[in-house]
Amino acid sequence: MNPDFKLYPGEKLDDLERNGYMIIQNKKSFCFGVDAVFLSGFARVKKGAKCIDLGTGTGILPILLSAKTEASHFTGIDIQSESCDMARRSVAGNNLEDKIDIVELDGAVGLVHGLVASRLHGHQVFQRNVQLVD
Repeated sequence: MNPDFKLYPGEKLDDLERNGYMIIQNKKSFCFGVDAVFLSGFARVKKGAKCIDLGTGTGILPILLSAKTEASHFTGIDIQSESCDMARRSVAGNNLEDKIDIVELDGAVGLVHGLVASRLHGHQVFQRNVQLVD
């Protein structure tokens, strides 16, 4: 095991097979799948761009995209504390703190009135409206 990664019980360290990067995942929680890998291949990110990943989970997209693009910075945003913690530890273990920030928006109420995001499921795109209300 890589000593740069702090793992808690139930967690595993997976090799992303890109730039030697690894990611922490919990075996009992959602683990990224091939859709995240495909999406990182489809995304077109310009050199020097600053990007946001809404619903970052364990930070898979910012980590993969930092390896595949010349973006200057990524911010991964999620509402799940456990996922954000794993993402931050993965970012630190990969020495990407200067390129990736992970933000937990559990207190998002009042910051925005709503959020629209798309999620890939096969070849279809579904849109969900999420309202953040007091």
